[in-house]
Amino acid sequence: MKRAANLGEKIKSIRIEKGITARFVAKKVGISPSTLCKYEKNSRAIRAELLPAFADALGVDLKVFFEEIVGKTPIKQPA
Repeated sequence: MKRAANLGEKIKSIRIEKGITARFVAKKVGISPSTLCKYEKNSRAIRAELLPAFADALGVDLKVFFEEIVGKTPIKQPA
């Protein structure tokens, strides 16, 4: 999978890679195709509560949306 710069690009990349239409994803998530387009172009912020529906529609685990974030910032252990 190509590296996406943001969440919207990641959703679009997965969708295209799997051959899933925007109309299908929008319907499964419960949004309009034009809203999905705005999400994919990063011109509108994706509501966090929609992420599980996106994961389901795309057939991926929810953690896929956060893979590039995990491990980049060290977590400080309590003393």
